[in-house]
Amino acid sequence: YVFSLAVYNERLYGGTGLGGRLFRLNAAGNAWEQVCAQLDGQTQILSLAVYNNRLYGGTYGGGRLFRLNAAGNAWEQVCAQMDSQTYINGLAVYDGRLYGGTYDGGRLFRLNLAENAWEQVCAQLNSQAYTMSLAVYNSRLYSGTYGGGRLFRATETAGKWSQVAGQLNSQAHIRSLAAYNNEVYGGTASGGRLFKYNSTTYAWEQICATLNAQTQIASLAVYGDRLYGGT
Repeated sequence: YVFSLAVYNERLYGGTGLGGRLFRLNAAGNAWEQVCAQLDGQTQILSLAVYNNRLYGGTYGGGRLFRLNAAGNAWEQVCAQMDSQTYINGLAVYDGRLYGGTYDGGRLFRLNLAENAWEQVCAQLNSQAYTMSLAVYNSRLYSGTYGGGRLFRATETAGKWSQVAGQLNSQAHIRSLAAYNNEVYGGTASGGRLFKYNSTTYAWEQICATLNAQTQIASLAVYGDRLYGGT
């Protein structure tokens, strides 16, 4: 799986499962080239984000946060595991800070860079055990979940989430989120479909059906004015 995508230094990067490696799309735009080997015991790079002009990765296999080194060829650890949270499913930069969404507990954390540690912002969003994906849209932070496939918006001052859209039919996982052309798009992990959020009806509308045998849209990113999905 290409679990995560991000644009860094004008190139598209992808983080993978089954080895937790980092790849970069080649200059021709038709193949991946490996940038970093597996980061010790971390078997999946579940999330990527660019923060303070550096590329960060969130992992499974310990729920740790890493940063690509200045040379661009190896990872360096920034934060150890955040208590019992073993997955950093989503990363996003919001209001000048780096946020991470987790499992177990479906919580939202914010990086305290001075202390190289996470601080909790929002507790679990009711029955949603996974904060699967994060994206910034209209200057607000949104999350897609597993445990009902719903869309939430963070109310940071109250330290809680507010639901924006219910489950998208049978899609229980909103595995990926991205803001594109002033709309929010969500990719799912129980059918590999692409949806767009309708802010008028407060509901999802399907854009693309399953892409042949690809059952997960594990990641979304905007690159060169186009929306890309990793499967």
